[in-house]
Amino acid sequence: SSDLLHLFRRELLVVNENFRLAGAELARSVLGWIGGATPGSLQSLSEPTGVLAYRRPD
Repeated sequence: SSDLLHLFRRELLVVNENFRLAGAELARSVLGWIGGATPGSLQSLSEPTGVLAYRRPD
């Protein structure tokens, strides 16, 4: 990886995202909106897995 990001922050957090789940939730929301559901009922929040803290070696 590049050391360029460490010029701005000493520690970086790397989060793994499940893109299949994100796509499925997006499709559910779009179809729900087309079907007339209220926007508040279409929101979702998924907990990420594997959050890693990465510090630049000194």
